Amino acid sequence: MKNLFKIFGAIFIAIFLLSSCTTDSVESDAKKLAKLACEFVKLEQQYLEGDESILEKLEVLDEEGESLSEILMKKYEEDQEAQDRFNEVFEEEMKRCMEEE
Repeated sequence: MKNLFKIFGAIFIAIFLLSSCTTDSVESDAKKLAKLACEFVKLEQQYLEGDESILEKLEVLDEEGESLSEILMKKYEEDQEAQDRFNEVFEEEMKRCMEEE
């Protein structure tokens, strides 16, 4: 189960450490990470409800999330304005995700 939650740590690290690039790029990157996190959260809920058949998919999403978070941390590490915009877009997308349930 610890591996399943690595993505959340990576996401939150990425959110707080991100910065630098164009607004469109920042927004696009935030949406990509939010989409991945949203899918993970929804599948994780199914897993916690007893659907063990999706464990492999969760592990793949975990790896993808860690990889993307690392890339984005490096990409945006110098620009506080971009970090702030990333956080804003990410939060908006995650709210939409949670409303879809």
